[in-house]
Amino acid sequence: MKTINLKVIKKVLRGILDGTLVIQAVPTGKAARALASDNAGVGRKNKSSSKKPGRKPMSATARRQALIRLRAAKLRQEKNKLPAVRDLFSYLSGKYEGMKLTALASHFHVKRTLLKVLVQKLVKKGDLADDRGSIYLKRRIRGVNSVKVEKAPPIPEKDVLKYLVSHPQSTLAQMAKDLKEKSYQRLIRVMNRLQKNRKVKKDGKTYSMA
Repeated sequence: MKTINLKVIKKVLRGILDGTLVIQAVPTGKAARALASDNAGVGRKNKSSSKKPGRKPMSATARRQALIRLRAAKLRQEKNKLPAVRDLFSYLSGKYEGMKLTALASHFHVKRTLLKVLVQKLVKKGDLADDRGSIYLKRRIRGVNSVKVEKAPPIPEKDVLKYLVSHPQSTLAQMAKDLKEKSYQRLIRVMNRLQKNRKVKKDGKTYSMA
């Protein structure tokens, strides 16, 4: 039989009343047991709520749409690998025996089916030729080391007006020769613009100041 020390109880009660003692619950570290329930519905609810959260399985429609998006993304990546048209022309330049489509796809490291679509478009435009599966370059391209000839600057209007002041009734051929132009055709646009602005007048084939 256990005995109770009344002095200890008296000391505890006095400490609680005067505020010198505070009662505090200390957890033991053990999980509280779930209370048993006689209600079957409540039991099922507690059982389902104890499951770990997670992603729901995808439906068949969602899986099919995800697969379509994945294939479209891969197709875009493969199309981005296709060579530029100029690179394709440069590679075919000088290959008079032509190149097979498989060899072209292997050189540029792209799919043959995608390159075939590009080649067919260029064949339809007339840039390439397809002779029994051999691809030829049909158009002319500028070489890598070729020098582009720059166009001469337009003739200043003030030079033409200055010439007509001292040489009235001049033809285009005469002006081109005196102004050291290779062709009188370079003066046509300038003279038309001066006539429109009423600075020059034309009489037959000759021009004078207005």
